[in-house]
Amino acid sequence: MVFIKNFLSVFFCIILVPGILSAGTKKDRYIINPTVSSFDSFPSFPNAKRWFVGSVENLVTGQDSGIIGYTRTGIKTKAPVICSPSLEKVFRNSLFNLFSDKKVVSLDASAADFLIRVKILDFYLIEKSSFLTQTINAKIKLEVTQVDPFDTTRVLKFVVDSENSQTALDTSNYAESITRDILSSALKEIWKTLNR
Repeated sequence: MVFIKNFLSVFFCIILVPGILSAGTKKDRYIINPTVSSFDSFPSFPNAKRWFVGSVENLVTGQDSGIIGYTRTGIKTKAPVICSPSLEKVFRNSLFNLFSDKKVVSLDASAADFLIRVKILDFYLIEKSSFLTQTINAKIKLEVTQVDPFDTTRVLKFVVDSENSQTALDTSNYAESITRDILSSALKEIWKTLNR
């Protein structure tokens, strides 16, 4: 009986103390910048093509203020997760970084072999809570269009999906990394498709 009481005391200290300590440092908002800038795991393709990064349009409603989701900060409280710069700017910057890293970016649309336009068809960042843990889920769906600026009949259009999740006692601080992960996965798929 003494052993059980001691075990329960240790158990609740391990579970509750971190929550109590983190409660004192909770935020009223979480501002993230999930721009992708590392492409070491991306394959290299021998080509002389150049791409101009055009518009990225966000078709998901309700994200005009930059709020892309919410995270729980207490039993009855939650804080918005704000993407700054906006999600569409983050993705355009990340796409530009990719082409720049692979040395295939064109700063002039008239000098490019292809123009790239992207539409964000769907995106969500959702946190679900259970008794002891939280799980944060992120998903993005993109429509990518590649156009030859000198021959508009040469068009490549495709859709890319990417999703991921993370489980922890407190997932608030994973919002940026998990969003960056799904953007990176989407970029890798775009890069592979463009070079097939």
